[in-house]
Amino acid sequence: MLHQIRDEWRTNAERGLDPMEIKAMVKLLRDMKRRVWLPGGSGTGDWYATIGLGLRRTYRQGRELFTVSDSIGLLNAGDELWHETRKRAKTLGYQLRFLRKIWPGTLNAIAEQLEEVSDHLGEDHDLALIRLRLAQILLPEADFELYSVARLQLIRTIDRRRRRLQNEALRRSRLVYLEQPRRFLKRIQCYWDCWYHQHSSLSTTAVVQPANSTLA
Repeated sequence: MLHQIRDEWRTNAERGLDPMEIKAMVKLLRDMKRRVWLPGGSGTGDWYATIGLGLRRTYRQGRELFTVSDSIGLLNAGDELWHETRKRAKTLGYQLRFLRKIWPGTLNAIAEQLEEVSDHLGEDHDLALIRLRLAQILLPEADFELYSVARLQLIRTIDRRRRRLQNEALRRSRLVYLEQPRRFLKRIQCYWDCWYHQHSSLSTTAVVQPANSTLA
């Protein structure tokens, strides 16, 4: 059965993208363009417009999804909820890696936790697709009972693995989404302010020192 699923997906990959798939991909790219940003601006006054607004939105959305999953329990959280949680974790991880130089130890640690969340939920999503396809496969009439038992055992194995992945993703999410969005954003802004003022002072010193040495 797994060989059949693998061959189907390989065939779909080789046949190329149809117009509907291309349209969906264009929509995805546009959505990514809207979400991804680079730190910029000429000073701390630009913080919220260039960084804070998008960072706060991504963190808040991810935290809300995590809170729902954590409150309703693993058995009640649907595949779409896990998939959306993964997308928000990936986006927040990208944003924090853009900013990692302002406080490397802390931001790299958070980004690594988000990467683990994304990896666990990515595998969970793949298993969800395999499980769905397994349930759709028509079993041969000959040895139907044997194939039916084998499929049921495989589905149960998939379900157990998915629960472990989801539970680990929730455990790591608790470490990331511990703070309220406002407090999280304020903490990151403090890192930014320290980094910005430090580098501004270094730049000023670099300009002043050659001038003093020339006068001397």
